[in-house]
Amino acid sequence: MDWLHIIAVIALIVIGVVIFSGDTLLFEGHGRTDLYGGDEEELVRSMKRMMRDFQDHCRVLPGHRQETTIGHEREKNPYLRRTV
Repeated sequence: MDWLHIIAVIALIVIGVVIFSGDTLLFEGHGRTDLYGGDEEELVRSMKRMMRDFQDHCRVLPGHRQETTIGHEREKNPYLRRTV
């Protein structure tokens, strides 16, 4: 599935089963929304869409911190557990 979503600082590019999530989804966290142009509602919508559209084995390469997977984030990310 090709998937590209860019709004403000939210950028997701998917190549096969690797997601370059930028500042959207981080290892056990997410990007900041308190800076100029930040939109928490849009960030949460994007994260929910990622959980809906991608399987647990998909690798996530965020703009900061370490690599993760959709499955790990579903289980461990406190922000995702509140939004899904």
